[in-house]
Amino acid sequence: MVTPRTVANMLIELRGAIGTDKLLIVSPECVAVYQGVADYSADTAGQAYNYFVNIIRLADHVIDLYQPQAYNNWYDVPGGSLEYLKDVYLNWRNFKGIMDWMQPIPNFSGVAGDKLMMGVLASTSAGGASYYYRPDIIESFKKWIEENKYTLRGFMMWDSHWDTLNGNLVSNACLK
Repeated sequence: MVTPRTVANMLIELRGAIGTDKLLIVSPECVAVYQGVADYSADTAGQAYNYFVNIIRLADHVIDLYQPQAYNNWYDVPGGSLEYLKDVYLNWRNFKGIMDWMQPIPNFSGVAGDKLMMGVLASTSAGGASYYYRPDIIESFKKWIEENKYTLRGFMMWDSHWDTLNGNLVSNACLK
């Protein structure tokens, strides 16, 4: 695995090459922002947790959207639950996590809500079934976002094929 600094530099170069007319979207898999472990140096390779912290610190100005996959990372509560979605959201925003012992990562502003899209599975067949969020859970998450006056750009769904086979239940819940 390359260092976060290498990835950040590549994203900055990519932005320069494609210009500002195109969106630069990252969908990090298995490199979660997580308040439960140390914040490693931008020059440390091989760390799954907080690998993206330094990429965000160094390249946020060129990244348009972040789509953390709320189905490929370990957090403190069971996948597929409302609490899991909250935990992913709070960690990526670097707001105090849902566990009592969690504290925001020092010297890290997190991802702006208007740049954050929560990645969800479109059906139990689209990935690990234990990370599938029923439509009522997605709707409860959206209500929690609103009640707390948080911002969220939207949802990234994996993927339209599985959503179609699932009767568009997830996309309809995301769009409501």
